[in-house]
Amino acid sequence: MPNPPKGGGNSIFPANHGIAWSINAHDPEGNNLEFFVDTDWYIKQPFLIPLDFSKTDEEIKELTKSLCESSEGYRPYEEWRSQIAEKMAPYVEAAQ
Repeated sequence: MPNPPKGGGNSIFPANHGIAWSINAHDPEGNNLEFFVDTDWYIKQPFLIPLDFSKTDEEIKELTKSLCESSEGYRPYEEWRSQIAEKMAPYVEAAQ
């Protein structure tokens, strides 16, 4: 995917959060919008580096995986999700 065109796209910021890739932008009224896709990995947040669209999808995925594997709190996303579900179960049950 190419970088956004010059002019009119200056408020667009592609970001790599490790746990997700996102594009942040502003609507005409100045509201912040974030569009994101989850990755397969979990790391402690906050984490943010610019997302470089000059790289191929595979390069972005490999860079993100490598960054996550070397970061604090790294776990495959499904493992993290299962652990959080166990911790949240008592609260979910109490709310029902």
